[in-house]
Amino acid sequence: MQPASPVMSPANPATATYTHRHLLLHLFVVAQLVHFAFAPDQVPVVMGVLVVACIMLLLRPQQLIWPLLGVGITLPEQLGKFPELANHATLELFISLGILFVVLRYAAGRRSPLFTPDEKSRLFCTSAVVVYFLTGFHKLNRGFFDADTSCALHINHYLFRYLGGDAESLPLWLIRSFQGGTLLLELIVPFGLLFARTRRWAVALLFGFHAYLCFFGFANFASFGLFFLSACLLPFDRPPAINALYKPLQRYTQLTVPLAATAYLVCNVGGLRFEGDGLSLYFLGFSALFCLPYLWMAGRVLLTFRPVTRPAPAPVRFRAWLPALLLLAWGTQCYYGTTNRATLTMYSNLVTEAGRSNHLLINTAYTKLFHFEEDYLLLREVSPNLHRFTGTTYHQFSYPLVTFRRRAAHWAREVREPVYIRLQYRGQTYEIRDLSGSPFARERWYDRYLYFRETPLKGYGVCMW
Repeated sequence: MQPASPVMSPANPATATYTHRHLLLHLFVVAQLVHFAFAPDQVPVVMGVLVVACIMLLLRPQQLIWPLLGVGITLPEQLGKFPELANHATLELFISLGILFVVLRYAAGRRSPLFTPDEKSRLFCTSAVVVYFLTGFHKLNRGFFDADTSCALHINHYLFRYLGGDAESLPLWLIRSFQGGTLLLELIVPFGLLFARTRRWAVALLFGFHAYLCFFGFANFASFGLFFLSACLLPFDRPPAINALYKPLQRYTQLTVPLAATAYLVCNVGGLRFEGDGLSLYFLGFSALFCLPYLWMAGRVLLTFRPVTRPAPAPVRFRAWLPALLLLAWGTQCYYGTTNRATLTMYSNLVTEAGRSNHLLINTAYTKLFHFEEDYLLLREVSPNLHRFTGTTYHQFSYPLVTFRRRAAHWAREVREPVYIRLQYRGQTYEIRDLSGSPFARERWYDRYLYFRETPLKGYGVCMW
């Protein structure tokens, strides 16, 4: 009789109660740590609590209080900024709200599981398919396929900055390769998550895609992708396999915590995040270094979890499909008119203004139910103090009124001197000597929830966040 493995032994207190909840919450709180380390303007207290939570996960991995503490400290911060969050940050917010719901349900005495193991797997896989597919679907526009303005070119700009070259002088065939590869990985590959025989290969390709983006400053995307895609492979009905990842996850955390803390101190506290009009080599270097623990952990996940094909899968209830349906409704808002920013549209070149839509398959003149984006104004002139404060080329864009009111209110508060603006709205020109007293700077309560980007006046659509 062979002795039990120390990782799976019930006598080992660190792993005796290590379940899929521990594993996923651990991965999630580390992803939040990386997110807050690499995102700008984050609260030091939140970052400090996340560091403490991750350290305590190394010392007391079986105690769920520490990852829940990490979720609890980030939830108010993200709720306060919603919907003005990055794509992955909004997804983190949705997951945090889901965790809060489960905790409150448990506290109310309802201990029965919401989902069967098959339903848990189906929930994560279908949600991931929706997220990746919509990210690619938004890129099916003339701007993304333009050789000069494509976001595929913009993202790879940092690769050539490493190499000392210029992304703008790339041959057309290479630009098309970047564009086609992006669409292949976002539109086609994710559907492999729906089938047990192809799931592991799909996860491997998407892990590689995130590792590639990690070199260009997207360590936060990679860490969240590691959590999300690991959940797609997780054998919820096989605890021993989950226990096998205990030690690799500890090593991953040990490498990530000091790296994330140093990146935060240097790039955010030290003010070295940007260099000129782009990200600094310090920031890019820290993000690239994160590839090492990320790839190591992703490799261990792939080697540990092998999806099992069941001859007769159990039926999946509607509740397991609901998150994917809600994500679909959230991610398609740009086509029915309630927002067009931070709903998986980042770096997509997408223009959704009715009459100027650049999507190849959807004409928003026929799909828009709400027309906030079409009620826009043009900035013709601004005072030098506002130009210095914003640093933007305001005359190249139109601004939806709901977006401009929120921005103008912010400018009026932050710029100490009176702000002069001359703008054109609905065919009339308005000359405003002091923006703080203008009706264009009076926010409505619903303005913050109608989150639109400015629309370029010329071309198919420049690459914007």
